[in-house]
Amino acid sequence: MRILLSLCVLALVLVCGSNLAAQKGVPAGGNPGKAKNKYKQSGDQQAKEAQKRAQEAARKAEQEEKEAEREAEKAEREERRAGKDAEDTAEKAPEAGASEKIPQPGETVKRADKDAQIDKWMDELKLTDATLRAKFKTLARGAWEDCEKEDKRYYAALKKTDDAEGLKKLGTEHRDNLAKTWTEADTGATKDSLLDATQLESWKKLSDSLRTGTNTDRWLAAQSKPAETEKPEKKEKKEESED
Repeated sequence: MRILLSLCVLALVLVCGSNLAAQKGVPAGGNPGKAKNKYKQSGDQQAKEAQKRAQEAARKAEQEEKEAEREAEKAEREERRAGKDAEDTAEKAPEAGASEKIPQPGETVKRADKDAQIDKWMDELKLTDATLRAKFKTLARGAWEDCEKEDKRYYAALKKTDDAEGLKKLGTEHRDNLAKTWTEADTGATKDSLLDATQLESWKKLSDSLRTGTNTDRWLAAQSKPAETEKPEKKEKKEESED
């Protein structure tokens, strides 16, 4: 009986030990030290994973911050560029009420600019044949350059003349020389069949500013304008003094 009772007590102790080990994560008959190591390893793993997540979050935040800085710098560059373009446009644009630049006596036009203008005229004249266009450009450019040579001659002669009669004579001679230049050009255009009668009349209108005056003429006209505007003012002052 005692033996049986002892066996029962022993069995009860084993069962209780097994339940306690199971509650603490220690398998029945297992080693409590190993269970502690298992818990420690699990905690270390969780700490590592938490640290890894924190590092990834920090890297992501840093990347987002750098991206925001790049976008801000880009916007600032675009703003500066837009401001610079606006300044350049304002500098190039003529001021309100600004008058057209007055050409100076003897001032010439670059050959490339002459050719560009003649191309526009030929387009308006509907001159499409390449050979005819090349011949007409040579003819028109030559007449233009002859006008510039006449302009230099005319201005040099003006500087040497003081009396009214001499100035009048120079003006007549100047206009005759211009007319001769363009008569020869028109004759060449007709003779070589570069332009028909209708095109010739259009050509005369298109080139009218070159036919009727040079840079010296335009400069002289600009010089006389201030004197014309001063006369009414003097007259008004005179009338005020009489009152």
